[in-house]
Amino acid sequence: TITIKAGINPVVKNMLPEITDAASIKGQGMANTSISADNAEPINYRIFKINLNVTPVTIQDLTISGGNITGLGNGGGIWNR
Repeated sequence: TITIKAGINPVVKNMLPEITDAASIKGQGMANTSISADNAEPINYRIFKINLNVTPVTIQDLTISGGNITGLGNGGGIWNR
């Protein structure tokens, strides 16, 4: 389990490494913990990529924002492939 403390709000410049094993990522509430894309750069990546064959993956109690995939229209925060 990865627990992100309240007030820790990472801004990522690229997609995080693909999740290929069971994992749990826990924040301290949507208003207190967020992971977002770097809005200073043109954004063309998702925040998380989860391998379809991995179970379970749990992401809870945090906000994921700012990811974008230009032209695909499939959302930007999480890619579960």
